[in-house]
Amino acid sequence: MVLLVLLQSFFLHAIITPYNLITMYAETSSIYFIAIQVSWFCFHACNVVLIVEPCHQMQLEMDTTRELVSRLVRRSDAALSRALQVFYRVLTLNQPVVAPLGVCVLGRPLVVSVCLHITQGQNKTPFLIHYCLILSLA
Repeated sequence: MVLLVLLQSFFLHAIITPYNLITMYAETSSIYFIAIQVSWFCFHACNVVLIVEPCHQMQLEMDTTRELVSRLVRRSDAALSRALQVFYRVLTLNQPVVAPLGVCVLGRPLVVSVCLHITQGQNKTPFLIHYCLILSLA
């Protein structure tokens, strides 16, 4: 639950910060306000990376482990091969993912889909409806 709230907060700040940048620049034309808004955007982007990247790396490591176990199954003797086959089946059937409350899988595809929607998908329906749909379907 906490991860979902944090991600939602960071993604919403990724929308609000550029808006504040544009409005502040139009009103004041001050480089100081631009620097503050850019630093806030970088802060929120780094936080998203710090949350999502370990989840993505875990999924990559599990894929590597599955591949290595598959190679070991082919090259081992009969007794060890049976145990490794069981382990390989467990790895294949129970693919671990980080999905808080089962709402969405935390990974790079989630970040890409939200970013694509922020930049392209706002003209058809209100943004918050699309944002909730992306979080529930991703």
